[in-house]
Amino acid sequence: MLKTVFGNTVTDGRFSWVTPERDKELLLHAIKLGYKARELGNEPYACLLAGPDGEILVEGLNTCFTDRDVSAHGEMNMVREATKKFDPDFLWKCSAYVPGTPCPMCCCAIFYANIGRLVTATSIYDSGEYVKWQIPELKLTPQEIWKKGNKDIVIDGPYPELAEECKAKLVGFNPLDYEYYQKVLPSIIK
Repeated sequence: MLKTVFGNTVTDGRFSWVTPERDKELLLHAIKLGYKARELGNEPYACLLAGPDGEILVEGLNTCFTDRDVSAHGEMNMVREATKKFDPDFLWKCSAYVPGTPCPMCCCAIFYANIGRLVTATSIYDSGEYVKWQIPELKLTPQEIWKKGNKDIVIDGPYPELAEECKAKLVGFNPLDYEYYQKVLPSIIK
């Protein structure tokens, strides 16, 4: 039974195709996309958008480093492409698959794009076992952000059995090793 951010049960059939098995398949695909983003010289984060039948519509790779754009997170890139291709009513029937937890900026983009469902494999807020870097961050969950809004978005997950695969793409990755962060951090740490 799918629940919304406000705890309501989804009864309109928008996500009748959803199964834990399909969710895990799509999350694993999004995790693999994170490796692709890293191979292209970016942070190892990515996501995807699945349509009303569970089909992959848009893939979003993080391109912050190569685009020299702090807003080029995978979710932002996915939302930019999705909103060009699809209208808001269609996107309300779609699901964003994000292996970790979307940052506040990306949560807002998902909200304003009218994407009706977020599926996460794990949360950076779950256990504190993830690598902590000394970079600025807003520690707000999608629930905290979306409960301030007026849309009853569905949030599914986490899938703890995928946590190790989520963490594996971070092995050997340290954003502080990248020239991009070395240049931008002084301006955002003020």
